[in-house]
Amino acid sequence: MIECTVLTCISDIELQNEIWTEYKNAFAPLRHVTGQDQECFQKDQFFSMLTDEDYIKFVLFDESKFIGFGTLSSNLEKAARQSYANPIAITEKLVIQYSENNIFYFPAIFLISEHRNRKEIWLSLIGPMVKHVDTYHGAAAFDFSMNANPNLAENILFVVNLLQKSHQTNTKSAEFQKLDMQVYGVIKLS
Repeated sequence: MIECTVLTCISDIELQNEIWTEYKNAFAPLRHVTGQDQECFQKDQFFSMLTDEDYIKFVLFDESKFIGFGTLSSNLEKAARQSYANPIAITEKLVIQYSENNIFYFPAIFLISEHRNRKEIWLSLIGPMVKHVDTYHGAAAFDFSMNANPNLAENILFVVNLLQKSHQTNTKSAEFQKLDMQVYGVIKLS
């Protein structure tokens, strides 16, 4: 049975180490495909985030086996900066949500490799995260690599729409707004 546990602090050292190991495993292959490092947390920062109550953690289990993790925070200065996002640009585009402290940044979302392509597992992880943002009529902000995960925004929006259609949310509509088109390039001289 798939279960998502929502926590403000993960103090279990064994679970912390397992999440860290799988975080590294999830993002390691991207080192060869993306211009920007997709691992926004170094080890000490990651372990600090796991116990920092500004971050809400969503830990996914199949029976009692860890299979996925996501985190979000409304502390944009902390969470967005960790992912190299610009909180000023985000808040200027979402003035109402910012004034109500209802912008939630998603700095990390991943599943262990054998579950990565299973939509029902993604739904089990993203669903509770979306429902948390929905509780506040907030906005979910995130960044992603078009090389590594080009469908992330569509997948999150799919979950939002699915939850809205089944009346599991307070909100009735959702749309994705692209904030930036960052490009990493090289001019090769020969």
